Amino acid sequence: MNKERMERARRKASLSSKKTIRTSGAFLWKFSVSIGMIAIVVGLSFVQEPRKQERKTYPREFIDKNLKEFHKASEEGNTVLMKKLQARILDSDFPPVLPSLARGWMNLRYEHSDEAINLLAQFEEDFPTFVDDVVLINMGYLLLEAGDISRAKITFRKLLMRSPHNSRAMIALSETLRAEEGPESEEAHSLLLRASQFDRKALAFIRKPKEVQTSEFRNLYKGFQPGKNGKISVVDVGQGNGLSVIADSLQKAVRKRSPILFKRGIQSLFPTLSSWTNHSYLREQAGSEFIYAMKKEGPMQGFWSQRRLMKFSDFISDQDKYYLISQKSYGSSKLQPPMRHELSKDFKLPYFINPSFLDSVNLWMGKGEIVSRLHHDDNENLATIIQGEKKYILCSPATANVLQVLGEVKLVSANGRIMYHHSDDSHGEHFCLRNLFEEGEVPDDCVEVVASEGDVIYIPGGWFHQVRSAGEPYHQAVNIWWAL
Repeated sequence: MNKERMERARRKASLSSKKTIRTSGAFLWKFSVSIGMIAIVVGLSFVQEPRKQERKTYPREFIDKNLKEFHKASEEGNTVLMKKLQARILDSDFPPVLPSLARGWMNLRYEHSDEAINLLAQFEEDFPTFVDDVVLINMGYLLLEAGDISRAKITFRKLLMRSPHNSRAMIALSETLRAEEGPESEEAHSLLLRASQFDRKALAFIRKPKEVQTSEFRNLYKGFQPGKNGKISVVDVGQGNGLSVIADSLQKAVRKRSPILFKRGIQSLFPTLSSWTNHSYLREQAGSEFIYAMKKEGPMQGFWSQRRLMKFSDFISDQDKYYLISQKSYGSSKLQPPMRHELSKDFKLPYFINPSFLDSVNLWMGKGEIVSRLHHDDNENLATIIQGEKKYILCSPATANVLQVLGEVKLVSANGRIMYHHSDDSHGEHFCLRNLFEEGEVPDDCVEVVASEGDVIYIPGGWFHQVRSAGEPYHQAVNIWWAL
């Protein structure tokens, strides 16, 4: 009996053990499948949405040191070092770093503008709470120069929504609308009328501007004044020791603050520039360089909405639509594009101009008649006519009270330098509303001068000038700006 009981207990235990094993196996199998599915889902999530690499936190001193080196490299035009430092800086989590980096690339402009645009766009996306008016205005103008009109318009509208009474935002949006719809855009005109209530420099862009009342200012100018129907000195350089003739005459003219025209001066100053009249040569030597050209949209040139970034070779092929003003890349090179590289061997700075005071050397080039806006420059100006001719109307600094200068003049110094109450030159305070060529009458203390092919003309800093360029088939000039 006991044996039977023991046998039944043994069988029952055996069946229970087998059931337990089967249950455990099923559980383990289900558990393994579940773990596998979870791993697959997690793996897919990593593939579909990779986790962003966390930026490192560096001391503020580290960021400042590298930014300082970055901007020094920008001034020197060392783009290799700039990229190395930028990669190091971008590894940090310091938000204001992106606009600062963008300024470094904006300093070089031309082919580096895309880098600045990308940095500002990334900043706007990653740190929207840090975006201010300066970021948006820089972004908008870079896009406008690059020809991305639609994005520029969106950026400037965003800026105006942030700052409804910002006159610079109104002017910027109006310029973009002019670029998109043409100079007769009604919305652009309406924006400019609004802007002129806060900033009289907006009047420069209005089709029929009202007169600007010139504020009282101190006139201490002691230099040359041509008076009524006056003339400037003309020196025929000709052959022989022309360079020393130019140097001696220029020294006296600078001292007297008097413009002077050197007939046939190019052969003494820059005999190799005659090769630049050959456009095949220019294309071969500098066709790949980036330049800024002004889109022709009327007789008066010089508005931001007309400015376009393009290759020099494309400009040469399309001079019916564009005019080249290659001034101010704000980089380390004094020779501005397209003269920075191969064409630089054709240019040699005259010995009587101190390289330490040199501001820039610029190429002006176009087809058909172009009329500049009446304005003055602070620097001394020596312009050489390579091809075609330029007709100048020159006015002494003392005429600032009658030329409707857009800036509020504070002082005309003894040497002709003009100072303003507000030094913000973002909209061209040194420009004037009057168009003297259109008026057909030259005011007192102004003089008309024609500089023909091969001539060189000196214009003292502070002297107002308006220029009509013409020539068949092209007109071309190189000018040197230097400080006193």
